[in-house]
Amino acid sequence: MKIDQLTFEEMKKQVDQAAAESYWLVFAGHDIDSTSTDQTTLSAELEKLCKYMTEPANGIWPATVLEVSEYIIRQRKK
Repeated sequence: MKIDQLTFEEMKKQVDQAAAESYWLVFAGHDIDSTSTDQTTLSAELEKLCKYMTEPANGIWPATVLEVSEYIIRQRKK
């Protein structure tokens, strides 16, 4: 999912939908900065999203692609 130019609320909506439907969500973007361009994720909006996703009460597992891959490999070995 492209996150360039999305607000916290728009990103959060995608996260919440993925959690509700039990599917993986991968965000991709170009640049992170404090000023907006066509290919920039605003740092303040991303910081809000990171804070939201790391709150244990929200039940979100933020992870890198590597962490997810390692998890899948471990689960397949069970």
